[in-house]
Amino acid sequence: MSLNLRAAGGLLTLMFPKFLILLVTIACASAADPVVHPAFSPEQVTFYEKNVQPILVENCYKCHGGGEPNAEGHVKVKSGLQIISRLGLVRGGEHGAAFNSAKPLESLLLKVVSYDDDHLKMPPSGKLSEKDRKVLQEWVEMGLPWTVAEQDRLVDAAEDLGKRKEGPDNTWTYEPLREITPPKVAGATNPIDAFLLSKLQEKKLGFAPPAPKAALARRAFYDLTGLPPSPESVAAFVKDDDPQAYAKLLQQLLASKHYGEKYARYWLDLVRYSETNGFERDAFKSEIWRYRQWVIDSLNADKPYDEFVREQIAGDEMANASPDTLLGTGYWNLMQWDDEPADRLQHSYDVMDDNLRVTSEAFLGISLGCARCHNHKVDPLSQKDYYSFMAFMHGLTPYSADARLRDLSQPDQRLTKQAKQKPQLPNPNERTYDQLVTAQMVKFQKEVRKRFGEKKQVPAPADLGKVLLSDSREKATNWHYTTTAPAEHWPTPGYNPDENGWKMGEGGFGIKGVPASQVRTIWNTREIWLRGYFQLTSIPRALNLTIHHDEDAEIYLNGRMVKQLRGFLRDYITIPLDADAIASLQTGKNVLAIHVLHTGGGQYIDAGLEVGDPDIAKLLEERGSEVCQPQELADYQALVKRTPKLATPAAEAPSGIKAQIAVEPGPKPPDLSVHVRGNAHVLGDKVEPAFPVVFKGPAPDIQPSERSSGRRKALADWLTNARNPRTARVIVNRVWQWHFGRGLNASSSDWGKLGSGVTHPELIDWLASDFIAHDWSLKYLHSLIMSSQAYQQSALYHQKQSAGHEADPANTLWWRFDMRRLASEEIRDSVLAVSGNLNLAYGGESFFAELPEEVIATASHGAGAWGKSPPEQQTRRSIYMKSKRSLSHPLMTDFDQADTDNPCPVRFATTVPTQALNFLNSKFLDDQSKVLAQRLSKEHPNDLPAQITRGLTLVTQRGSTPSEISELAKLHETFRTQHGMAPEKALERVCLVLLNLNEFLYLD
Repeated sequence: MSLNLRAAGGLLTLMFPKFLILLVTIACASAADPVVHPAFSPEQVTFYEKNVQPILVENCYKCHGGGEPNAEGHVKVKSGLQIISRLGLVRGGEHGAAFNSAKPLESLLLKVVSYDDDHLKMPPSGKLSEKDRKVLQEWVEMGLPWTVAEQDRLVDAAEDLGKRKEGPDNTWTYEPLREITPPKVAGATNPIDAFLLSKLQEKKLGFAPPAPKAALARRAFYDLTGLPPSPESVAAFVKDDDPQAYAKLLQQLLASKHYGEKYARYWLDLVRYSETNGFERDAFKSEIWRYRQWVIDSLNADKPYDEFVREQIAGDEMANASPDTLLGTGYWNLMQWDDEPADRLQHSYDVMDDNLRVTSEAFLGISLGCARCHNHKVDPLSQKDYYSFMAFMHGLTPYSADARLRDLSQPDQRLTKQAKQKPQLPNPNERTYDQLVTAQMVKFQKEVRKRFGEKKQVPAPADLGKVLLSDSREKATNWHYTTTAPAEHWPTPGYNPDENGWKMGEGGFGIKGVPASQVRTIWNTREIWLRGYFQLTSIPRALNLTIHHDEDAEIYLNGRMVKQLRGFLRDYITIPLDADAIASLQTGKNVLAIHVLHTGGGQYIDAGLEVGDPDIAKLLEERGSEVCQPQELADYQALVKRTPKLATPAAEAPSGIKAQIAVEPGPKPPDLSVHVRGNAHVLGDKVEPAFPVVFKGPAPDIQPSERSSGRRKALADWLTNARNPRTARVIVNRVWQWHFGRGLNASSSDWGKLGSGVTHPELIDWLASDFIAHDWSLKYLHSLIMSSQAYQQSALYHQKQSAGHEADPANTLWWRFDMRRLASEEIRDSVLAVSGNLNLAYGGESFFAELPEEVIATASHGAGAWGKSPPEQQTRRSIYMKSKRSLSHPLMTDFDQADTDNPCPVRFATTVPTQALNFLNSKFLDDQSKVLAQRLSKEHPNDLPAQITRGLTLVTQRGSTPSEISELAKLHETFRTQHGMAPEKALERVCLVLLNLNEFLYLD
């Protein structure tokens, strides 16, 4: 019956809905209800015993319930079918009931022994003789007579899981992380190098020579920001002889807002992010872009990875739920969704299956989706594991265009009372609450230091309170400023603002009317960039930032971002800066740089720096009672405890913001049962939420609330538990892959027997343990990997390394660095960057890229399927480009952009003719070649050699040779003399050639 249902699919639903219900009822009854056996005559039972049972014993018992039990006392039962009793045949297995009482000759048992079905032939060892098949047919026509004593016998079945011998031994990956000590290898200062070199030396191999500094700088910029460095940045790094120059470069790049834009792309590939539903209409998902922005912001803030996971899985069920954690649950709304399915029930489980596959693959590296219709054929994952895991998400409200679109500012059921209640402070500002708490702490600390000074009990540090850069309340500071987006390295000490048209003005900057502001220089544009300077003869142990801002501000010290502030203030506050900020200081000249983004209302920015008090917290803890009342100390400790628990200002959502989030209607989800052969209409045993048995984890601790089942929180707790054997292993392998192009396990989303296996198991476990020990910090992990000798190797062929080519041609041991082509987004962004046309505006809604009419015409609804954004929006970074499942940008598609229908753990890197055709003939490249030519003409008017030199330097970020300049000049002359082009047009063609250089499209 289940086979007929599955074959009919949705057609029966549309044509005969009542008939379908009847069939489902019969199928469900046969699968789960008690079976009443008919009475058989003694002659019929004797026929079974003498003629049928020997056939079954010889050909069927071994695999279907009659074999020897294993060490655990279980017996093998293939496909869930037990042929040791009448009950077993009537109930059937994964393929449905083996006996059809209404039409015996159509029974599945007779079909499989007939060998008429190419997919179901039993027994597999060979077709039964015609005599035996006639015996079975006669027996089935009798109604399946059986001995009364044996007709209900069933065995405790052994799961036929993971028995395949081929493939890597991955059993250790289901076990807890091991304590690994890095091997001792001469010359290895980074543990990563010690692990790699120990294996290389077994093959009598070593690392390749270090990459040239210019190549290393370009590699680091692209790896951490996805953007090309300016030639000036590369030149400055090459000239910098400081042993810490590379470490400083990494910290600068990790602090860049472009880091989050780069690494969000990897994550969005993994969770198959798109902004539309797919299927025929492929309608846009309203406000889904906010999930993308949440990912970018979370990565830039270096949100611990365990929190990053928890907020996506169950941000609405967390005790400290906030608008920020709710945005993370947009994760559950990224799937394809059909607004007019033929079978709505089946499609609802198809959607859940999609989410289950992404969750199990992205976080655990298991192909649990393969167990939807039957036990996994290779890995130790059962069909029950699949549906027990699905039960965690079974309580989600079925998706529709509006069902999960919610206003985050409203007192909604998604926010718990605990999350909405905040301790009362004098005049608290909702969007800058944590800043106000910090300001109160600093104010109290200063008062305490003053009291100790008055009693002359504890001398203050010599430079305490020394003003390094004054804000406008006391003495106006002169700042360099610009309202035009500057070059990438604008906050660094080496940048010269005078050469780039910056102005000078006294702080603060803004317009009149902002509370407590001291406006000395009028600023009324959307953005402003500031640079202030101060000298140091020694590095202070503590540093305070004084600031008054309206609205969002990014603070840099010597090129390193040290603070991101959101919202607005009504007065100046003091914020202690952390150790990373102090580490960026240097003796001599220092630069405090500020970028402010303003969207509406009043606007103002002013800031200063002063030497802080490094010992005051400890002094308060040890001797505070000498100068403070008990209640003062209690209030201060309350502030200290609140500070780390507060959401960042960026997490606070202003009124009216809507987003796609996870929604549950109540504490009790509907029951879930195993679906026989994956068919939602044919139900097997009921399941409860549980983790895959192979992980040997505890039962989930589920705490429902009035408005939520609490199941996803239990799942999130398990995923992010440090004892979970897979989560940390999987993510450190992904980060390794993102840097090296291939993971220590190349099949990064499949750690099973069908995967590639792990080349360095000890290194994986050491990295995972170290990652957890450093608070799941992704930025720490990036820095650790990129600081290794392995990462800094050259990608060029060296004669000394010929042994490596012979012994390990695939470079599985990492004896050199692999060259890579830029990803599609990096290519488009780089074209815009070198032309000078890239709009680096951060965040916000997606833009519609310009597409050829012929491409748009291929989409459902034709021209109505795509919009049009202003020209300045169309030059933004590719991460902000509208993503439509049925309509792709030709440039992005040609260069292997990820398919958004399925999770993409690793992108292909193809080399096909359409790539060259696109780069030589597309309107986008033609337009940007013109913009680049205009840039060169403006920078070096009437000087062709200088224009060519500058163009080549912009594209390759290196110096040019006389022969290269000469060759390109000859090409320019050819365009003019042989093709009749004007000098300007010829320069555009030369620029097109520059953008087609392999050196532009490839790293190293």
